[in-house]
Amino acid sequence: MSSVYHLSACLPYDTRNPIQRISEGKGFRFVNLPRILNGDSQYVHVKKLKWSRDFISENKEILHSIVMFTDAHDVLVLGDVSDIVGRFFKADCDLLFSAEKLFSPWLHDEKPYREEVKKFFEGAEGDIAAYPNSGCWIGYGWAALAFLDVVIAYADRQQDGDDQRVVQDILARGESPQNVKVKLDVDQHIFVSVIANGDDLIWSGNRIFYKNRKDPIPVFHANGYKKSIYFIDLYTKMFYGTSTQNFDVRALKNNGKYLSFKNGEFFLTDAFTKESLNVLVKARKYFCIFDNNGNVFSFNPFDRSINVGDYVVDNWEIFNVDSMNENLSSYLGGEVKITFESHILNNIWGFYSDQVGDRLIKYFYNI
Repeated sequence: MSSVYHLSACLPYDTRNPIQRISEGKGFRFVNLPRILNGDSQYVHVKKLKWSRDFISENKEILHSIVMFTDAHDVLVLGDVSDIVGRFFKADCDLLFSAEKLFSPWLHDEKPYREEVKKFFEGAEGDIAAYPNSGCWIGYGWAALAFLDVVIAYADRQQDGDDQRVVQDILARGESPQNVKVKLDVDQHIFVSVIANGDDLIWSGNRIFYKNRKDPIPVFHANGYKKSIYFIDLYTKMFYGTSTQNFDVRALKNNGKYLSFKNGEFFLTDAFTKESLNVLVKARKYFCIFDNNGNVFSFNPFDRSINVGDYVVDNWEIFNVDSMNENLSSYLGGEVKITFESHILNNIWGFYSDQVGDRLIKYFYNI
């Protein structure tokens, strides 16, 4: 396979998301457009399209290569290049745009014609993502160049700086180049948006799964959702901030209910809540318990006391998976049957604080 390019723009203002390292590790040839944007007061989102167009135009050798574009700070590339390209081929098109379940932008001063644009994408049956999202796309270089030329000319005429609006308008107006077959990833086989998907996305190890699908998702797009960006921060610190890759974060259950802790007492709940507990499991053999703020549970074996706080995971904080029921029975009381459950992402977004990622790195390295 010839080089598959991954273009991105607006690299994070800090180093929270090592997107270039991740992309190159997945087999892509990564290109940042055009540079880190600290202090660019003239930035508008349509520049992402212009920079992509200019890069392809200036590098004619990639016209017949496959080019993927993603936003930077709110995207995780989880699939390798062969998986993503294979899915693109199955889509049977020249250019495939990400799609989401919410029509955006939809501002209070949106022009009246936008109602018709919205209606154009509606009406399909099933649980699909009907609306174009310009933050991710993949296609042949020549097809992207031809489509972007049309979109950018339209944006200039409209004096519109919103990349997503102008892409939607061109598609709805039927003004795509006739020789470019454009499709939307309405079933989210490559690009999975978090919008209206929080209960459908399941986190397991270093992979994220969409409900009822056996294969993990290839590209995770947070769509600027702040709590989802916290998840990306947590994920990258776990799997790219340490030398250990075999971690897993799960919800902790006892007798089929969520084990929770408040005011020094354990209790059970039917749903995951802010007091519910988590486990960090290493190599499916050892684990420690932490709360939704990243505080570690330390179990004193001599006086059976429990302390919660900024503890480095060491002797009293580590349990063996094979003997967990026996070891925890003296602290929990009654019949103990511990299980671990993969998190749906709404658990993370709803109840995790933004401190969890930092504390995972700081305290859990001995597990």
